[in-house]
Amino acid sequence: MMNQEFRRTRRRHLVYYLPVHRQDDGTLFGRLTDLTEDGFMLLCEQAVATDTRVALQIRPESDLSHLSSIDVEADCRWCRKDDAGAFAVGFAFHDQRLATARAINALLDEMGMRD
Repeated sequence: MMNQEFRRTRRRHLVYYLPVHRQDDGTLFGRLTDLTEDGFMLLCEQAVATDTRVALQIRPESDLSHLSSIDVEADCRWCRKDDAGAFAVGFAFHDQRLATARAINALLDEMGMRD
């Protein structure tokens, strides 16, 4: 996991673990647990190889948020199995566009825990 001194932006834990799906086939890839402007952490049922690039869609559920889905490409930076048998997986956004950055910031404002 990245040490705090290397993190450029503050990590925000989410109030609700949002579902994240593959863009290509819509299958559930994992649940979003932490989010920054630079990347995010998912809880996944399967391990993800480091340096793998994936196209994902973050889907805030309509009863929790008025925000629409956010399409992102991200690179896996690390993957660790947790005590419950799931995998905590860290991703960095790949070539984030301004519209995506704005959508991520809106999601953080709406669903991020207040520190």
